[in-house]
This record gives sequence, structure tokens and C-alpha cells, in this order.
Amino acid sequence: MNRNFIACTLLAVALAPRAHALVDFQLDNNLFIVNAPNSGTLNIDLTGTIKLNDGWKITGGVAFLPVNGITSDFLAGSFDSAFNTWFAGPQTTDYTGGILTVTVLPTSSGIYDTNAGSPSGMPEIDLTGSNGAQTRHFTDTEVFQVNVSPVPEPASMAALAIGGLALIRRKRNK
Repeated sequence: MNRNFIACTLLAVALAPRAHALVDFQLDNNLFIVNAPNSGTLNIDLTGTIKLNDGWKITGGVAFLPVNGITSDFLAGSFDSAFNTWFAGPQTTDYTGGILTVTVLPTSSGIYDTNAGSPSGMPEIDLTGSNGAQTRHFTDTEVFQVNVSPVPEPASMAALAIGGLALIRRKRNK
């Protein structure tokens, strides 16, 4: 084989345009540590950026919400309204803002870091992209998790306070 042919082939491969992500999706934060609300609900807003390249658009999305692997309790959630508006529009610009809202209940407690139904087995957001000629499935490889610490009931807090005062009084009386 001709050495010039090999050198030209290697040079052509080296100078060829590099492939890049057709859709670049990143969450701003992957870990949320919160206290369970005493009453009502607590909403956690997952924000991020979606960059579209080469005429690609988002054509579908699925959120695999977090599940507590020990208790099988799950957190509810929904896509952010601003994201839904962008998704339904022409998508002529990249998107930055709210992606998903996850809801924590007063009864929520523990680490919510699994989802057996997702491809990774963890909470994730999957997006489907298309440029009109092709459709490809994109999965955000970043996982997110929510750690919820239970907040003691007011009666429990009162009992702890009374116990603490009794210890202080006992120590002073000695």
C-alpha cells in the first residue's frame, strides 16, 4: 500500500469534524436535601439547560420519579409549566429554567434514589429528539436524588424540651 495514501487517509480522519451531542441536557443540581414539611407539601424545582444542535428538537420526554428503595414510597412530580410552554413551541432557542417539580409530603422520609422502571434504575429524565429525518432517544446520564429528613411533631418537640429542662434542673439540684 502506498505510504502517501495512508498519510492522506490519516490526515483526513484527523481533520474530520468531530461529532457532538445533538441534544445537551444538564441539570443544575442533582442532590436535594430537605426537611419534610409539617403540613401541606414542599415543592423541589429541578432546573437545568437544554441545548439543541444542528436543527434538532425535543419531541418527547419522560420523568422517572424518585422512589425510597427501603419503604417503596415515591415522590410525585410534574414537568415545569415554562418547560411545557417551550416544548410545545417552535424550540428556536435553547432552554434554561425549570424542568421538573418534585413534591415532598409530610409523611415522606428517607433517601429517594431508585426507580426500577427507569433504564438506569435511578430517578432520571429521558428526552427524545428529532431533526425531522431521524429520531434518537437521549437519556440524561445524571441521576438526581432527594433526601428527606422527617420533622418531629410538635408534641415530640415539646417532650424533648421538657426532658431537657428536667435534666438541667436535676443537674442544678445536685
